[in-house]
Amino acid sequence: MSSVRLTGALLFLPIPVVLALYLRRPLGLAPSIVLGVGIMVSHRFVARPFMDRWLSRRCYWCGRDRLAMDNAAWLFKVPVASAVVALSFLWPLGRRTDAPPSIDFPPHNLALLGVRNTLWIFRIVGLIWLGQAVLAGARAISG
Repeated sequence: MSSVRLTGALLFLPIPVVLALYLRRPLGLAPSIVLGVGIMVSHRFVARPFMDRWLSRRCYWCGRDRLAMDNAAWLFKVPVASAVVALSFLWPLGRRTDAPPSIDFPPHNLALLGVRNTLWIFRIVGLIWLGQAVLAGARAISG
């Protein structure tokens, strides 16, 4: 791993830390939120200059050096589409519960439209992206 990629990975670590501080509140409500806000504010002054410095030499989607943008977009879209389509069909197989979900993903995103409707959107968009990937691959093979 290049030093630039390693630095990018290290600069990413505040994101899960802040999520844990906000959602789990390990230090209590006020200290966790104050520390989370402090990390967010300071993170911008380090991460943004890093991005500005390396953006022209690195792929914005995957972080690789000198990857064509079209290829980088597919490296992002295909795994995301595969995951959301698969999970949207597997979700109903999970056990039902009356308790609120204990996950770090904000459940309000699913509650805005309802889980069923959100999963249908995931399915449709994911299947479109996978179809586009197949077409792009077929065009690349046929030259």
